Amino acid sequence: MTASEITDRLELYNDIRYTRATKIQSFSRLVGKDLKLGDAKPNMWEFQNYNFGHDEWHNSTQRFREWTWKRNQSAY
Repeated sequence: MTASEITDRLELYNDIRYTRATKIQSFSRLVGKDLKLGDAKPNMWEFQNYNFGHDEWHNSTQRFREWTWKRNQSAY
């Protein structure tokens, strides 16, 4: 493995986790604050489905496969 490939893989890792982690953090902040009159109530079912219905092993391995295929297009 080359140094540039390590950098590329770290970028891929960040890309895979960033969107999901950001959404989970945002929702956690929303449900952790005190509601004020007129605030919209968070949709707990949406959060639970998003949080617990996610298969990270499947997601990560598929994204890694796609990344590998894109880098080695001539092999396929």
